[in-house]
Amino acid sequence: MAATGGSGFSLARTRRRRLVDDKGRRMKGAAANGLLVLLPSAYVLASWANAGRFDGGFYALQGVELVAGAVNITLLALNMRDGLLLCGRFPAKRSVPTPGSQRGTCARRRNLCPGSDASLDVHQRSPPGSLLHSIHAACRRQEQQMPPVAPDRPVDEPTPVQQFSNCHGGILSGLRGFAELPALQDAAVRARNLAAQTLKPLGPAGIEHHSEEEKELFHAVLRSARPGPELDHVKALVDRLTAEHREVEDAWKRLRPQVQRVASGKPAQLPAGDVHLLVQTYQAHALLEESEFLPLAAEILGRDSNHMAALGLALHMRHAPVPNAYI
Repeated sequence: MAATGGSGFSLARTRRRRLVDDKGRRMKGAAANGLLVLLPSAYVLASWANAGRFDGGFYALQGVELVAGAVNITLLALNMRDGLLLCGRFPAKRSVPTPGSQRGTCARRRNLCPGSDASLDVHQRSPPGSLLHSIHAACRRQEQQMPPVAPDRPVDEPTPVQQFSNCHGGILSGLRGFAELPALQDAAVRARNLAAQTLKPLGPAGIEHHSEEEKELFHAVLRSARPGPELDHVKALVDRLTAEHREVEDAWKRLRPQVQRVASGKPAQLPAGDVHLLVQTYQAHALLEESEFLPLAAEILGRDSNHMAALGLALHMRHAPVPNAYI
C-alpha cells in the first residue's frame, strides 16, 4: 500500500486536476487510518488472543477494526475508479444536453451569439470564414432548431362543490367497511367460543381419558383375552391405539398456545393444515376404537362378570375423591 501511494504521488506531480486532488486526500486518510487504527488494533487483538482474553472489550475492538478496514477498502475502491477515469480506461458519464440547457448555454454567451446589442457590432465586422463568424452561425442554427418552450399549465384546483363531493367519497368508502363489522364481530365471538370449547375435551380431560384407557381398560382386556389369535389381535389394537394417543397429544401440544390466544380474544396464527390433520387423526382413532376395540372389549370382559366388575371398581376408585385422613 505504501508503494502504491508513493507511485501515485510521483505520477501526479505534473497533473493538477480535481480527480488527482481527491485521490491524494483519500490516500492520506487511508494511511492515517491504517497507522492510527488498524495497526494498533491488530497488535492489541493479537496479544489478547494469545492471553486467552475473549471478553466484551475484545469483540468491541474487533468491531472497530472491521469498520476501519471497510473504510479503507471504500477509499481504495474510489481511488481505483478515479485512476481508471484518468487513464481513459473507464470513460466518464456525459450528461445529454436538454433543449433548455442548450438554450441557456447560448444565452450565457451574449458576447458571441447574435441577437444581443453587445455583440451586434462584432458580428457585423467579423469577416466570413473567421472563428467569430462560425460561432455566430452555429448559435443561430441552434436557436432556430430549438422547439418553443411551452408555458407551464396551471393546476386545476377543485371547486368548493367538488370538495364536498370528495368528502362524500371518503365517507362512503369507510361506511362500506363498517357495514361488514357486525358479521365479523359475530365470527370473532364464535371463534372465541369454539376455542374455549376445544380447550376442555383436549386439555387435561383428554389426557386423563387416554390414561384411563391405557392403564385400566387396555390392561383389563389384555389380561382377560384368550391366548392365541385373540390375544395377538388385542395386543395389535392396543399398540396402535396407544401410538395414536401420543400422536394426538403431540399435535395438540403444538396447537394449544394459539387456541388459548383465540379463546382470550388475542391475535393468533392457527395453521389450517395442522388443525385439519388433528381433526382427521382423532376421527379415525375414535372410529377404530368405537367400531372394533370397544365391542371386542365388551365381549372379552363379558365372559366373566368379575372382570367387568373389577374394571368398574378401578374406574370408580380413579374418580372417587380422596378422603381427609385424621390421626
